Amino acid sequence: MKISILRGLVFGLLPALLAWPITAPWAGENTAVPATTPTDDFVLDDNNGTAYHKKTGLTWKRCHEGWDWNGSTCVDNSGMADYYTWLAALQRGPANDGFAGFSDWRLPNSKELRSIVEQRNWQPAINATVFPNTPTGPHPQFIFWSASPALGPDHAWSVYFLSGDVVALGKSDSYAVRLVRGGQYASLSVARAGSGNGVVTSDLPGIDCDPYCQGSYAEAMRVVLTATPDASSTFGDWTNCPSASGNRCAVTMSADASVIANFTANTITAITSDSPDPSVVGEAVTVNFTVTAVAGVGTPTGDVTVSDGAVSCMGTVAAGTCNLAFTSAGAKTLTATYGGDANFNGSSDIEDHTVNKANTTTTITSDDPDPSAVGGVVAVNYTVAVVAPGAGTPTGNVTVSDGTDSCTGTLPATSCHLIFTSPGAKTLTATYAGDTNFNTSTSAGAPHKVLARTAQGDAGGGTVTAAITGGTCIGFATGTPSFIAAPTPLPPGITFPYGVFGFTATFCGQNGTVTLTLTYPNPLPAGTQYWKYGPTADNATPHWYVLPATITGDTATFTIADGGLGDDTPGAPDGVIVDQGGPGVPGGGAGDAMGIPTLSVWGLLLFSGLLGLLGFRRPRRHA
Repeated sequence: MKISILRGLVFGLLPALLAWPITAPWAGENTAVPATTPTDDFVLDDNNGTAYHKKTGLTWKRCHEGWDWNGSTCVDNSGMADYYTWLAALQRGPANDGFAGFSDWRLPNSKELRSIVEQRNWQPAINATVFPNTPTGPHPQFIFWSASPALGPDHAWSVYFLSGDVVALGKSDSYAVRLVRGGQYASLSVARAGSGNGVVTSDLPGIDCDPYCQGSYAEAMRVVLTATPDASSTFGDWTNCPSASGNRCAVTMSADASVIANFTANTITAITSDSPDPSVVGEAVTVNFTVTAVAGVGTPTGDVTVSDGAVSCMGTVAAGTCNLAFTSAGAKTLTATYGGDANFNGSSDIEDHTVNKANTTTTITSDDPDPSAVGGVVAVNYTVAVVAPGAGTPTGNVTVSDGTDSCTGTLPATSCHLIFTSPGAKTLTATYAGDTNFNTSTSAGAPHKVLARTAQGDAGGGTVTAAITGGTCIGFATGTPSFIAAPTPLPPGITFPYGVFGFTATFCGQNGTVTLTLTYPNPLPAGTQYWKYGPTADNATPHWYVLPATITGDTATFTIADGGLGDDTPGAPDGVIVDQGGPGVPGGGAGDAMGIPTLSVWGLLLFSGLLGLLGFRRPRRHA
């Protein structure tokens, strides 16, 4: 027994001494501790000396046995014993039949007696306003019997009102007695669980957890618990709550009950790096992040999603990283969002990030045909590629140009058609104009040859126009068209008033052909034939021969096959056709061809001589 009392003294006195206030309404009051039996919880009857405990529904004698109520306080009744054995204490109930008009007074059980312990007081641990002159010592004055037997036949539970402890003592010992009547008592216990922190309070006094996590209430009383998380947590839900609504739990006491309030710890998500920054469109960016609990216990698990609203990546909390590639340039705001798990709340963090345009390379892959002819269509193919580490699909226009003529294609098209307006050696470049996500680029120069299909010249008789009007040859070899006087000796009785036209038609293809149309300043006379000067299959020495042609008005049209009649390499087709020739006018000279009477050089000399003779003879005629 002495060991139990000593233990109660040590553990009961130590917390109160450590928190002892400078002043107190009664001895041993610690106002820093919430009252568990405030006076407002009781209905005090000063007429009959009873106190009705609204919280438990019990009615108590305000004075312990051996003391009487005088209308304002408890006074010692010297004719009565103050202390009783346990069996004698049980008899004090029937002995008080008729007190305050009731005949059901009894010794309280240990839970009922414990319900009037005031946790903020000591020596005695009781509300002295409700229960005045409760003994304060010395031992055994502050020990009160309960009706609850302890383990073993020789002990019963008592309440140690020096500190409020419950102690098992021998039934043969004598201690104080306080009687009760009325409702049945039940205990409500509250526990807190989860990774977070918070407090649970009751609308009726008794529970302010932590540290006061158990209260005693009369059966049928309705107790409403409220769970309030601290700043590092949120309230999750209730366990074993018969009627829950959000953070409130209503319990109607019918028996001992136990309720659990579950709190979930908040987390902090932080983006620790996003590299590289700035990045370029399509480049992989590694985003590192952390998720930590603000308070509480445990380690967050689950996934974190990083996004700018358009692209995203996901990584586990344990991995702490994920990779994403932006599909557009500009200023971005990265948001890392942790969705939470069963024990931890979600959280997020933001981080600014810059995405620049990716570089590109533009390449001309082909220009067909090459060479081409003036006025002909050339299909130019190109590619636009993104330079690593960038990636993606460029859009927009690509312009192909030689500096004068150009064509434009729009991606994803990879070609455009160019028409050259002048012959010569060209250098083609393709320029990608860029778009909102990709930078412009220009290809290296691509050589291209453009051949003429027409030529003009004057060999003395006026301007002659030559044009390739058919066949397979692309055009005239550069520098080859010529308009010159006809080679001598001329065919007998034939004159060439417009000289001859020489050319080399190239890129004809093996066994190709060329059709030429020559247009002269005046209609060609009847009987005009087109004469060719060059070798033939039967005579390798250049000589004059007639080339079949269609002569109509002022035009002559003929076709020459590669290696055939009219080509300077008869019988040896080589993809090139070489020719020189012109319209030969029989008999007269150029006069008929040009439509103007003309004389040859010998004719002019003879005509001058005749004039001279006529002039010489005229003076003699007058003589």
